[in-house]
Amino acid sequence: MRATWRARSYGGKPRARSSASSAASRARTFRTRSSSTPSPYASPVPKVYRVTVPGRVVNALVTPLVRLGVGPRHTYLLAVPGRSTGRIYRTPVTLVEDGPSRWLVAPYGERSWVKNARAAGWVELRRGRKTERVHVDEVPPAERAPILRDYLRQVPFTREFFDAPPGAPVDAFADEASRHPVFRIIG
Repeated sequence: MRATWRARSYGGKPRARSSASSAASRARTFRTRSSSTPSPYASPVPKVYRVTVPGRVVNALVTPLVRLGVGPRHTYLLAVPGRSTGRIYRTPVTLVEDGPSRWLVAPYGERSWVKNARAAGWVELRRGRKTERVHVDEVPPAERAPILRDYLRQVPFTREFFDAPPGAPVDAFADEASRHPVFRIIG
């Protein structure tokens, strides 16, 4: 094991850095999928979903449009109380609508609004002057695949957060259903 010395940029004292310890650190952070039959679309390492700067800019532009009622179709401003503070948090969301049934999909995975909606059991959806308070029920992962496929077809700019392409069979979406929470809107 060869140790190299590097000076700290903030203190001046040298510190030892071992190539073996950094390799061990990389090995600890490697994660594999728990599925017994891997999908051809599956990534070997789960993605870390982060809202990028362009995504935040789009959200900042879409939010006032939705408040005025002129934003993209099926897009609403979701409001949900925080789990511990009770403060109301708002974010634009796109619903999957199929006749009378509506679903709320979290393409970026476990976000704060998802945890808050689970805890509260309800959310407010606003579009223009119309605000509706609805109850939400989380869909089990086994039933999420067709909803995720429909969502990806309706909202193609979220493509990078899914392993399966929009034209893939439902089974490809079943493999990643546990990473994208889906809520059934009741009422």
